[in-house]
Amino acid sequence: MSIYYDIKVPNKKIVIGHFHSSYGNVRKDYGLGLSPKEYRMLEFSKCEYFDIYEDDNVIALDACTVHSKQINILVVDD
Repeated sequence: MSIYYDIKVPNKKIVIGHFHSSYGNVRKDYGLGLSPKEYRMLEFSKCEYFDIYEDDNVIALDACTVHSKQINILVVDD
């Protein structure tokens, strides 16, 4: 939603899990012009795509641990 529809919450950042971070990282690297099949292949092509994804609106944490064998952790200092 943040990527395709530019949904924003003013002065807030949405933190999500349960949707793999590679979704956003691939689109950040390749833009929005590829086919769904191309995106799906790229999303699972490199381990670094499973690192935390962050843009102005959202932080995505899910590393798809079963596939990537990594767990992303977000530390929030108060």
